[in-house]
Amino acid sequence: MLRRYFQTDRNDALIASLYHSVMLLLDEWLSPVWTDPVTELLKDRFATEFTDPELNITAILEESGYTADYIRRRFSRATGMTPAAYITRLRIDYAKQLLSEKERLRLSVADIGMMCGYYDSRYFARIFRKETGMTPRDYYSGASQSPRSFHITPCSPPSDS
Repeated sequence: MLRRYFQTDRNDALIASLYHSVMLLLDEWLSPVWTDPVTELLKDRFATEFTDPELNITAILEESGYTADYIRRRFSRATGMTPAAYITRLRIDYAKQLLSEKERLRLSVADIGMMCGYYDSRYFARIFRKETGMTPRDYYSGASQSPRSFHITPCSPPSDS
């Protein structure tokens, strides 16, 4: 029915958008997805421990029973990023969420850095700026002016553009 309505002369932007969304969703559901079980275990472990400033990536990789280099290559092939970059992305995404709620939570930037796994607030600010292109204070200023929403975004590999 949606396809028939989409193909009529009355092609509204909303219908076109809905049609394309449904087609993408169906394509995703129907295409076989291979997931690396070791990578999925590592991603789960990283997701639960990324806030620990003393997180030892090499020790976690070696616990898999393979060499750390082999697991790094396997993880990179499956996710498009190294384990260290994946953890950094988790930390920065969490920092963005906390910064958008900074006023309500009454946290300093140093506190947010510590909650995200960084002992040193200057190092946290440097990594945050490298990943986002702005300082945590600038991000907070922009987030405080925009409508508030607290949502979790999935960690995805960086785009090539």
